[in-house]
Amino acid sequence: IIAIASGVNLYYPGLAYLIAMGAGLMGPIIGRYIERKGIDDPVGAITVHGLGGLYSVVAVGVFSAGYPNVSGPPISLSGQLIGAGVLAVLGFVPGYAISAVMKKMGALRVGSSVEVKGLDPVEVPAVAYDTQG
Repeated sequence: IIAIASGVNLYYPGLAYLIAMGAGLMGPIIGRYIERKGIDDPVGAITVHGLGGLYSVVAVGVFSAGYPNVSGPPISLSGQLIGAGVLAVLGFVPGYAISAVMKKMGALRVGSSVEVKGLDPVEVPAVAYDTQG
């Protein structure tokens, strides 16, 4: 869904499926690369939303170039690449800065005892599923 979100109103359903499949094939490769770089992304949010979103924006430029825009110039690959660059800077730089500050404050991660117990019993004292079974 993230991979086709930028052009969901422009794509033929078969094309949307192929674009999404491309992102699905790239996801595990990008996820492993991010892990090898030492970036902690346990739920894959950087891979799916960050890089999948950038892929989505660029895909509109590739597959919908020349399509009339509502109030501006037609869609172009160069325009989508510039937009992807702006989004990357506006998303990554503040996110990295906030994470760095939180890390210095010791507020980025839960304590090791909580990691062992799990967040469910510590943060939400309710049983979501039967563990006795």
